[in-house]
Amino acid sequence: IGMMPQRPVDELPRGERAKPSHEIGLGTPLQRFFSVRNRKFWDFTVHPRTYFNRKWQGKDLGYASLFLAIHLGALAAPFYFTWQAFWCFVVGYIATGMFGITLSYHRQLAHLSFKTPKWLEYIFAYCGALALQSHPINWVSSHRHHHSGTETEDDVHSPLDGFW
Repeated sequence: IGMMPQRPVDELPRGERAKPSHEIGLGTPLQRFFSVRNRKFWDFTVHPRTYFNRKWQGKDLGYASLFLAIHLGALAAPFYFTWQAFWCFVVGYIATGMFGITLSYHRQLAHLSFKTPKWLEYIFAYCGALALQSHPINWVSSHRHHHSGTETEDDVHSPLDGFW
């Protein structure tokens, strides 16, 4: 009688809760040192597993092979340079990168920044598909999901994750 029951720990105000001190380490000490995701969350230090220190899936091997092939092929570029090929690259970049991805997929479809006649919208979206970044619905969906979690752990395009 006269004793107040003690409140459960999960009902204590945030400032009164005891914070355990733990270090969660994944990867080698050198990987943890260079990890850009070393963040301090209260008393927890989180060192995420690096890209190479995990089980690779089939698609990872495909991406790594393509990445390697493109960069090895680039070493041969100076020996096969022609101005005709250079201007083909410039036109292709303008069509796919500038009109297709930046103008169409990103500004027009994902952010609904402006409208064009349907025939022009379809041409720009086709240029985006030529950039090999998936079809418009998938790209827009992924980009909108990215903006819903920007600068959080839910960011699907976080610069802190990924192969490079």
